[in-house]
Amino acid sequence: MAGAWEVLQCQRCLYTWRTTEPDRRTKRDSYPEAFKMTQADIDNAPEVPAIPALRGRG
Repeated sequence: MAGAWEVLQCQRCLYTWRTTEPDRRTKRDSYPEAFKMTQADIDNAPEVPAIPALRGRG
């Protein structure tokens, strides 16, 4: 469908992105060095943050 996008997730680190995101958010070679994680970073992460509840509309 024209104008539609998908949500993808890295099964290694659980990073999630839309297919409309720029390369700096989706391609490892373009991702900022300061935010790249190694397997050791992932293995030693204290926890994966929970997704907060939706806010009420109002």
